[in-house]
Amino acid sequence: MDQKPFDKYQQQQQQQSANRPRIRIRQILVIAVVLIFGYSIFGNGRPPSGQDVSSPVYRHTYPVAKYWPGWPDIKHIVFFGDSYTSTRFLPKNGNPTEQNPFGNPPFPGPVSHKRPLWSDYLVGTYNTSLITAINLSWGGATVDDELIVPFIDVIEGLNRQVANNFLPSYSQKVFFPWDSHNTLFVFWFGINDVNGAWLWENRTEVWKRDLETYAKNIDIVYQSTAKNFLFVNVPPIHRAPNSLILKEELQQRKLQDVLHWNNEVANIVQNFTKTYNDVTAFWWDAFESYSEVLDDPCSHKETCSLKDLTTACPEYARLLNLEVLRDWEQSEPQCPYALKEYFWMDELHHGYHMHDVTAQGVIKMMSAMPKNYYAN
Repeated sequence: MDQKPFDKYQQQQQQQSANRPRIRIRQILVIAVVLIFGYSIFGNGRPPSGQDVSSPVYRHTYPVAKYWPGWPDIKHIVFFGDSYTSTRFLPKNGNPTEQNPFGNPPFPGPVSHKRPLWSDYLVGTYNTSLITAINLSWGGATVDDELIVPFIDVIEGLNRQVANNFLPSYSQKVFFPWDSHNTLFVFWFGINDVNGAWLWENRTEVWKRDLETYAKNIDIVYQSTAKNFLFVNVPPIHRAPNSLILKEELQQRKLQDVLHWNNEVANIVQNFTKTYNDVTAFWWDAFESYSEVLDDPCSHKETCSLKDLTTACPEYARLLNLEVLRDWEQSEPQCPYALKEYFWMDELHHGYHMHDVTAQGVIKMMSAMPKNYYAN
């Protein structure tokens, strides 16, 4: 890899953030933001899974409110999600510090934990100042783990990530001091919700209840004074190896279920921003972003070296499952290519390349949104 997460921290630890000037141009700024950036995903004639045909193809799609500080002034991130986001943080094992911005486990995490992830890049590579993070994500997580039960009981869905961890440990800002104007709250769910129920006859009703839990928990987090949000939709998992082995009609069925989920989450986010006018919400279209790379890996330089975008080598998948992969340069005689030359590490999880692309795209999107918070 060209750039490793967290390789900037020794420099950052020796620097103090300079106080930014307090410019008071709120009214002009808000008008400019609305005109230039704040168009609605439902007002451009395109479905939420694709806002534009240019690259990048994903935009901030909801109004910017007064608590958005601009990306350079985000100091803390709270992640809710699944294995695409999880760094295996456990609250009992220690909170973030300057030395370890994720708190635990040690960073950077090993390739056997599928790292670096987009959350690693977001916090430790493409940050412009020190960011500390609470990552409450769990591999295998669904939104409501009582409706769509993960493969082992210990895995916490969004409902328990919020109720068991965020509310008792972090909402009061004692163990992890944060403010409304300098903290970003991230939600990425749906991969396991779709995969876990897409063959159920009653899946539409189950997802309806699941999504009600999603909206409820977003609101709970908001009530803790969270103001800045990032939502990510489900990528094209019908193109993952565990789906490509299915018959074409089943692949298309899963595609339609992914699109259904993404549309419903987009509705939740739009209703959320309509209900609370002090919220800034970003929408990252992972479906479109991943599709762009899977269609043309050289659409991004980070993915142009990939040689296989449709399969995962069983030997790498086996070693990943055993958590004994050594590094991204690893080659095995059973596999045609080196690990780093595959898009997919196993039947559903991809390598660092797409995480890198995701983090860069998210930051580019957020950086394009000027700050709208000025301390009194």
